[in-house]
Amino acid sequence: MRSRWERKIAVSGTEDCGFVILRKRLSILADRLKAVATWLKRDVVVLWLAARDPETPLAARLVAFLTTAYALSPVDLILDFIPLLGLLDDLVLVPAGI
Repeated sequence: MRSRWERKIAVSGTEDCGFVILRKRLSILADRLKAVATWLKRDVVVLWLAARDPETPLAARLVAFLTTAYALSPVDLILDFIPLLGLLDDLVLVPAGI
């Protein structure tokens, strides 16, 4: 069965409907990236607790502290209001720190 967007392309036959599909897919991708970024920021709380534990090695404490500080700080390498790229730094740097 054809989706609503595929039917619209078949009926109209114009190329601008391809942009509608692209915009919809980018919107879905952006929503997924936001969900993953939110999930990663929740894991930062666990890192903060690990950094405060006295039995955690010093190197692991340092990485956990820096990752937590970056994830919770309002300053980002790439600003969050830039579509897709704004969340990319959170999706790369925070998991690398975890």
